[in-house]
Amino acid sequence: MRYLQQFAKIELVALAALAIFALAFACFSAAQASFATNPLFGVFGTGEVVFVYTIVTGSLPVLLLVAPLYFVLCHFHKASWLSVLIIGIAPGCVALFIATVPALWALPCGAFVAAFTHAICGRGSNPSSKRTRVPRAA
Repeated sequence: MRYLQQFAKIELVALAALAIFALAFACFSAAQASFATNPLFGVFGTGEVVFVYTIVTGSLPVLLLVAPLYFVLCHFHKASWLSVLIIGIAPGCVALFIATVPALWALPCGAFVAAFTHAICGRGSNPSSKRTRVPRAA
């Protein structure tokens, strides 16, 4: 049961990280739209479209690829910052061969989600970071 709880925690933290990135990117896009002379969706509409697009396109890779791979890395005590960032940007790298603009959107999103998830869930995944008990002198 402990593994299932850890997996659920990783999934929830990764989805929360995706939502945080989507909100920040939506705010950035809305701010950009406010400087445009004639924005297509308006300021609020631009933010809403960007938020929904990021959540919809990012949820499946996070739930089906990135979080399970991170769970496996944590289980085998191999989760390092480099391996986590490689897993995070892998879907964006694959998307570079399909469509460039969404890939440029997915690369920083994947890196942020991976880094945020590792920062929250990675504590205690490395056995060398655990405290050892020092015996008392008699």
